[in-house]
Amino acid sequence: MRSFFSRLRRLSSASWIFCFALSGLTTGSPVSAQLWNVREELQPETVSKFSLLSGLGWTRIVVNSTGNPVHYATLSLAPTFSVGKISAGFNIDMLFNTASDPGGSIVRQSELKVGHLIRFVRYGNPSDATFFHVGALERTSIGHGWLVSRYSNQVTDQSRRTGLWAKLDRPIGGVEAIVSNLGAAEIYGGRFFLRPFNYGGNGGMVGRLAVGATILLDDDPGRGRTRTPRPSVGLFGLDIEFPLIKKEKISLIPYGDFGKILDSGSGFTAGVQLNVAEPGDPLYVRGRLAHQTLGKGFAPAFFEETYETVSILGSGTTKTEQLRPLPGAQGAMGEMEVTFLRRLLLSASYRNYGGRSD
Repeated sequence: MRSFFSRLRRLSSASWIFCFALSGLTTGSPVSAQLWNVREELQPETVSKFSLLSGLGWTRIVVNSTGNPVHYATLSLAPTFSVGKISAGFNIDMLFNTASDPGGSIVRQSELKVGHLIRFVRYGNPSDATFFHVGALERTSIGHGWLVSRYSNQVTDQSRRTGLWAKLDRPIGGVEAIVSNLGAAEIYGGRFFLRPFNYGGNGGMVGRLAVGATILLDDDPGRGRTRTPRPSVGLFGLDIEFPLIKKEKISLIPYGDFGKILDSGSGFTAGVQLNVAEPGDPLYVRGRLAHQTLGKGFAPAFFEETYETVSILGSGTTKTEQLRPLPGAQGAMGEMEVTFLRRLLLSASYRNYGGRSD
């Protein structure tokens, strides 16, 4: 059986994933199309000492001085090196243009700066008791994902941010922290949690009970895209969980979360989360089922994968202001993710808020 899985892993590593960004074809925004092999974030982070994500593609960039687009053939390499629990990822984009590159160089030099080459430095995995990640943030969640879920600070390849994601979990409690941009005051905050009946780590099953509090701020939702500064965004949350099963390869965790968007609405959810195996195993399953009650002007996962593009609209409307007209609603939510052979990610989700569409 082990040799069978080994053959399948070798076969799957030769597979290709086609990614095409359509937005920007008719505007001045950068756009690219690339053909990649294995997705880096699905690679085992502490098992393999070296992995490589590579791709060929095409990139279109509009030069501000002329307003004319410049087209580049693109070779992208994203190697990841791991030694024990320490990992480092790099992103090498070589854009070739022999005719019309404004800098007069065959390879676009701005893509080879140190800030562009280093993608992340990481210690451990998010499920470990000690985890530390500096660099590109992708699929970043805090707590049960009620306020921060799958957040990414990478808007475009031309606007990269260096963020921080960290976790420290001890028997009595711990902390999770996030900073979206170490170079500016944008999103920052964290979750503090306590296991009040597990003092000394001898609380037994009742010692698993944990309560937490979350505070998050975005001091610059305008991201420099407005003439006048926009007001800061603040979120506050409380949560509770009581793991019924918590073993090395499986966990079943009932939980509840309350969240409040300052100057807007609040919401509550109660559900159960299931994890089978761990990230990096040949088969990893993660799922949850929950009931959600959303107050007027509230939406779950305020900071999510599209936040950096919708934090403010062209009209100057912040996301908080966009949510205020939404009516209250309640309904069921379910989601499932399956990672197969560390290469293929399948995900599905369902939400029904009784006619409300977020």
